[in-house]
Amino acid sequence: MASAIVQPYTGIAATSADPPRPLERLLVVDELPPGTAERLAGRYGSLFSVPEYFEVVDKVRPSMLLELSEPDHLLALTRRDHSVEVLNKVIDIDAEAVSRSAETLFASLPDIRRLALEVKFSPPRHLTRTAEPDGGLRSLFRRPLRILHAGVDHVIDHPDGSRAYLDTLGPSTRRNLAKYANRLSRRAAAGIDRTTIFGSEIGDEWFDRIVQWNSERISSKGQEPYYVAHPQVVAQLKQLAATYGVVDRVEIDGRTASAYLSFYVGHDAWIYLGSFDRSFEREHLGLLGLHWAIAAAADRGMRRTHLLWGDALYKQRLGALPVTAYRIAVYRSRIDSLIGRPAWRDMRAAWRLRLADWELPARLAYAVRRRLPGAR
Repeated sequence: MASAIVQPYTGIAATSADPPRPLERLLVVDELPPGTAERLAGRYGSLFSVPEYFEVVDKVRPSMLLELSEPDHLLALTRRDHSVEVLNKVIDIDAEAVSRSAETLFASLPDIRRLALEVKFSPPRHLTRTAEPDGGLRSLFRRPLRILHAGVDHVIDHPDGSRAYLDTLGPSTRRNLAKYANRLSRRAAAGIDRTTIFGSEIGDEWFDRIVQWNSERISSKGQEPYYVAHPQVVAQLKQLAATYGVVDRVEIDGRTASAYLSFYVGHDAWIYLGSFDRSFEREHLGLLGLHWAIAAAADRGMRRTHLLWGDALYKQRLGALPVTAYRIAVYRSRIDSLIGRPAWRDMRAAWRLRLADWELPARLAYAVRRRLPGAR
């Protein structure tokens, strides 16, 4: 492995009276140094921020590493032409660290015009009219930026085990979970067994079974099953599961009736895919199986469980809170934010997000209805 430091940037020059400043270091690498995967997993706990995800899903290897101190960050980077992409995604990082990262890259690599990354804080220049004030974040960015995409991850905090987690649920949710479990117990003549499969022991049959159940449920709603239309995603999940995968399954009367696939990264669990035998719909086995998978993660020392995107109602019933992740682009200058294909693509993405946030079709329809004869 060869690596080189590229013009390490340490911020504005300090005088002897100034306190020590946090340091930044930019490394060019042919391959990742030993222990990088463990550092990334331990620091961020993000499935989308480990080298296996970069290679299997993003189909790219980092060509640079950016290290920050106070607080410590390790960002994996790749560059294309005049743009740098931060491969770490869905990570906890504050606005000041992002600003320092941008300044480091622009100072160290004079030909770089654009930095793209995914953040989990509220950036300046909110696109929603109902947004809270940005709390001074605007002043932390000296560079132009655009918000390109926004997505919601539903997160459950459970640092003290499953019993403490259960106490955080609402009384009606606890009553319903107990009622569903009792109903399931009455139906199971030979009992209910909950078992777990880890890592490389997860065979293809488990993916096939979960995808089959999931596809049956989606098809019953008249929708096209995602994993049938995108079989390559299942293949990617199989590769990631060999290192990080955990399958929590429920057996009823000797046959598997529910299975949930999670990825344990650092102290975070990511429940990515799961489903159940539809013959247990009345017993709400889907909700029970998901709840048991969350409780198992809490008992195994996971501090948070991520339920990702999708239907928010049942996830919030299980204690999840929405956390918005934003994809943003930071530019060296105003001119760089206006010229070149990456900037044009960013402008289109930003306007699509703006129109979706403003709910323009609904607003136009409402305006038309108000002008129809007889409208009040």
